[in-house]
Amino acid sequence: MKILCKSSKSVLLTQILTILLLIFLVSALFFIPVIGSWYAAVPHATALRPTNGADSEIALNITLYAAEIPALTAAISVWLLLLNITNEKVFVHSNVKLLRILSYCCFSVTLIFIYFSIYTPVSLAIALAAAFMGLILRVLKNVFSQAVELREENDLTV
Repeated sequence: MKILCKSSKSVLLTQILTILLLIFLVSALFFIPVIGSWYAAVPHATALRPTNGADSEIALNITLYAAEIPALTAAISVWLLLLNITNEKVFVHSNVKLLRILSYCCFSVTLIFIYFSIYTPVSLAIALAAAFMGLILRVLKNVFSQAVELREENDLTV
């Protein structure tokens, strides 16, 4: 019973953090231009840029707005995944689909930040981290897929 209680507290905490993330992502939509102009004004960042600050500011704004789409999609997918876990639906096809969507979101962020690495090579680190996370999610999706198949076989056996 203690394990179940700790598990439900963990899921509740994750749900709260996911809601906060969604609020942050929606709020960030309004502050992206401010972030872009701040970034263009940072003197140490200009040393890494082969272009002028205005080009870099526009590229950063485009990158952040483009990254918002997969970020919001991923946050909503995490929320739906948590709802399934709360409803004790762990090894189901919908969770496999949600994990697939999450991995696609990570790979989308990878492509978006590879574009931005033309303006700031440091963003390649973000692209590589997102690609690695996408790869981990693909492996997790494959594990869940196998677990769903095993669960369905066991349900038919009983």
